[in-house]
Amino acid sequence: MSENRKLDSIMRKITSGFTGNPVTDMPYLQKKCAEYKDHELAEEIFIACNRLMNRMFSDSKKILQNDNLDEIARICEQNLDGIQSHIKSGKYDTACQLLKGYLEELELKNIVHEDAQYLYFNFSEYFEEIMYIRMNKPAKRVKRIPVPFGRMYLIYSWLLVELKQIEEARKALLKGLSWNPVNFQLMAEYTETFKMEHNTDEFFRKTLDAYRIAFRSHDVARCLRNIAYYFVENKLYKEAVGTLLLSTNFDEESPMVKQELSYIETVGGIFEDPTAEDMMKCSEKFGFWCGADHDVIDIAYNYAHYALEGKDFETARYFAAILSDIVPTEEAREFLESIPETDKEKNEKDV
Repeated sequence: MSENRKLDSIMRKITSGFTGNPVTDMPYLQKKCAEYKDHELAEEIFIACNRLMNRMFSDSKKILQNDNLDEIARICEQNLDGIQSHIKSGKYDTACQLLKGYLEELELKNIVHEDAQYLYFNFSEYFEEIMYIRMNKPAKRVKRIPVPFGRMYLIYSWLLVELKQIEEARKALLKGLSWNPVNFQLMAEYTETFKMEHNTDEFFRKTLDAYRIAFRSHDVARCLRNIAYYFVENKLYKEAVGTLLLSTNFDEESPMVKQELSYIETVGGIFEDPTAEDMMKCSEKFGFWCGADHDVIDIAYNYAHYALEGKDFETARYFAAILSDIVPTEEAREFLESIPETDKEKNEKDV
């Protein structure tokens, strides 16, 4: 066996004893260095262990910065309460400057996205976390942190848009997406900035990205209305009519559909309602589904059944409710109703 293969074998054996906590793993490595001090590869083992200890020391400092996240999150919520009071009073500039200052202070805390073992995200709910893992298959474990980065950057971007600072709003949304890359609101608002600049092609491309992570019926409907807007801008009026009508399967009450259909009739004339086959062809051509994305449906369906098999009825109803919302069929509704209600749901009904 070559020296490199021997060293690799020894280091794999050593690292198999890691706990993932630098506080215990660094002393463990020191102990292993002592155990191998008389080995023929003692120097190489020491260098490899020392390199690992240096990395752990760096990561341990970062992890310490993440230790007070609950307290940081509490302060952020207090700050957001103050921001909201300014927004309600119409003091957008004041709210924007204050929030900018809070976010700059937060960035100085250098809260890490990643360390030796974990990726850290500010998911707003469980489905987002599962969706990120299923769609990205990260090599490291994923941990959710409580600091509301996504919400803070979303509000900040909204204020910047109100103040006509579109490019700055886009940067803020990208920062929010770095903390929660599967948050529909952040992605949808990011998409909207391209519409504001009349960049219709990019607006369409980003809408398709948002579509892939939409797991609420009203979000699916919003994406379909966006696609219809793109069709209207490109004088594809029949496709626009079909997509708008399709959106009503997921949001019957949007006033925008009626307005858009009226506009299409004015500029393009009256069209027969496209058939289901017409819409299937249209969706295949332009790269979207005639409903929620199939990967999203698959996650909701499978995880509802996994939880049900484990008799975790609360989690099963959570995923089944999402499935019933984005797949508006009798079968999906009956599946949700077949899962026993949680005590929380019963109490909410009694209130």
